[in-house]
Amino acid sequence: MVSEYEAIIELVKSNADECLTAEDCNEFLGWVNSVTHIWDSKLQAGTMINQKAKSLGFAYSKINKAYEAKMEAASV
Repeated sequence: MVSEYEAIIELVKSNADECLTAEDCNEFLGWVNSVTHIWDSKLQAGTMINQKAKSLGFAYSKINKAYEAKMEAASV
């Protein structure tokens, strides 16, 4: 069971690393929901994609339920 968990985590990490756009991040979310998870692998996947999206300048919109480019605050 441990080896299967490690394989899932490695696959999740590899797929998260390939995300370069908000669309990629959103496709990752769809993909991760189709994976059969072991233990906390779904939680780990969420953490990985959130970190990746943040590093790319995207934020998750709870309203649209998708990653989007961050809106920069207008300077006054």
